[in-house]
Amino acid sequence: IELAQGTEALCQSAITGYKTLIERGLWHDSLSEAFAEYDDGKYESALFMLLELAELGVEPAQFNAAFLVDRELAILDFVEPRASIAERLYRSSAQQGNIAAMIKVGDMLYDDNPREAARWYERASTGGNAQASFNLGQMHANGVGVSPDYHLAKRYYDRSMSQSKTTNVAASLALAKLSYDAWMGKYGSAAAAEGAASAEGSERVAVLPNWLGSLQRSVAEVFAGYEAEDIALVALSVAFAAVVYVRAQRLE
Repeated sequence: IELAQGTEALCQSAITGYKTLIERGLWHDSLSEAFAEYDDGKYESALFMLLELAELGVEPAQFNAAFLVDRELAILDFVEPRASIAERLYRSSAQQGNIAAMIKVGDMLYDDNPREAARWYERASTGGNAQASFNLGQMHANGVGVSPDYHLAKRYYDRSMSQSKTTNVAASLALAKLSYDAWMGKYGSAAAAEGAASAEGSERVAVLPNWLGSLQRSVAEVFAGYEAEDIALVALSVAFAAVVYVRAQRLE
């Protein structure tokens, strides 16, 4: 592939092929031995072997060594803090395409550097990870590390549900809260229109009947002492009860 003999020259494909060859070559037996030590509960021995392989660039060793360090399963004397070692190993694994490692790097960076965390979540989301997509939805909904953006938040929540059913409940609740926040004006009138793609659409939102604005202000005053999450939960409960009631009426 690298020399374009019988095929198109593709550097990335060549790199992937070389990487697979190396990891299945001389290092494979050492990796298997490290995993056997782990299965026997010999975590220190397994970690020592994995760290050696990790320094050689073997991606599965990088991720598994990071896991052992992160969970403090193996007790070794390290010069640098455990968190720094784990992050460095996860980052090395992520740079080689491990999506789970991308999520871990994002999680470890979230508090101190949410902007970089968002970049790692974006890579994992593009790779098909539903959790990363959900995290990005949350970040855009709350303006953490990125600008608050109703449409991007909704896009990521929708993507999350399309990537895995495991996030359907959480993403559905998040979408309900997002709609509530948009209705309350958190993202501006264009967001309340949920997708008005033109200036004309935005104008239509601006000229809604005055009673709707009065109703919104009244509701805001009633729930002024409550958290937004509590209000959204109440709204969802009422909506669910209404659905159950309607279905029961239809069955009678």
